Amino acid sequence: MASSVDISQIALRQLEFLVALADEGSYVGAAQRLGVAVPNLWKQLRRLEDILGVKLTEPQRRGASPRLTKVGQEVVEEARRLLAHSSGLLAAVQRTLDEGGPPFRTAGFPAHCSLMLSELSAQLEERGVHAEVPEANEDSRVDAGRRLLDAVARGDLDLVVAPAHDGHDSVVLTAEPFYQWSLVAVLEGHPKRKVAGDALALTDLADTPLVVSPQHHVSNTRLTEAANKAGVALDIRATTDSVEAMLAHGRAGLAVPVVPADALASFPHTERVVPLVDHHGDEVCESHYLYYRKADDKDERLQSAVQLAWRIAGKRDLRGVHVLSRGRYPGSRAG
Repeated sequence: MASSVDISQIALRQLEFLVALADEGSYVGAAQRLGVAVPNLWKQLRRLEDILGVKLTEPQRRGASPRLTKVGQEVVEEARRLLAHSSGLLAAVQRTLDEGGPPFRTAGFPAHCSLMLSELSAQLEERGVHAEVPEANEDSRVDAGRRLLDAVARGDLDLVVAPAHDGHDSVVLTAEPFYQWSLVAVLEGHPKRKVAGDALALTDLADTPLVVSPQHHVSNTRLTEAANKAGVALDIRATTDSVEAMLAHGRAGLAVPVVPADALASFPHTERVVPLVDHHGDEVCESHYLYYRKADDKDERLQSAVQLAWRIAGKRDLRGVHVLSRGRYPGSRAG
């Protein structure tokens, strides 16, 4: 094992993948058990090997069952202990949430089809944390973000998930990086379209019929901003709030869906999902933050709710969605 391993790079989900592989004895069985695609599982295990600086599985013939190396077996046993401890920590968080006080008032920026946020809100509700998500409206991204952050500053809301907002009061509010999603094109209904590398340049979408989110959605705003900077005229044939409708357009070959990556959370079997890159070669993306009052930093129930939010988000396994490490601020916003 490497002499200096940055343990902060290891995700609990990667350890769950390794334990599942050891228990099931196959990549297919492990992927089915955890509800993920085999390529995603394989990629995360290779990532874990890179972090640790060791080989966890023996070289094998195609189709043969994977075998753990000696160090791989040792890592599995340690992973079991860490995962058990993590479950105990989550149970402690749950007890704290259940033990009294009024429910937390939480909200999130709703105007970009964020199914990750919807799932997070639902799971918080199940754990006794009342999640107030304001309904989508025609406000601009700046106006809606300011409205939510003002509500936190006033004490009308306790915890908000919203895009990066330069106008927030840093004296009153804590802004904790949460996750970042990329805009992706879904090409499964367009088999003849060639993709160079692992991304699709905006310039390659010129004269391509597109189906996108409505104008008041953050994803539409980010797409328009990036296209304008790249000098690309987009051929938008349809807009809809429904990701399912977008994918139906794509499968029928009518238009290429362009959606925020986290909106595909409920469609895990979607194929040929390709991140979009701007004229600099950077992915077109948006960062989301957890906002709460600095005066509540030591509030035990608030911190328990924040930890639970991180735990839930960390279990996501979506291409184009990156859960940011706690305390690690992105150096800049793409676009």
